Amino acid sequence: RVVALDTLFPFVGAQRRTLMTTPATTRAARDAGHALFAADGVPVTVIRDSTGFVAQRVVATIINIGCDIAQKQIASPQDIDLAVML
Repeated sequence: RVVALDTLFPFVGAQRRTLMTTPATTRAARDAGHALFAADGVPVTVIRDSTGFVAQRVVATIINIGCDIAQKQIASPQDIDLAVML
């Protein structure tokens, strides 16, 4: 009966929310989580992810590398944001 919500700002200004399930997540829990997080009209995508949420770890790694580059003044935060978007 476990779900996770993957977004930096899940409730203020979110354009989409990602609901992650695990092998232990029941269909009822998934459906209840989806209904709850979509109730305000923000679209919700449901993904299956393994324990430890691989996608979240990959994003965190990208963010850490970007922060390191900015701290070393190799590139500006604005340039790093642009590179990630491109």
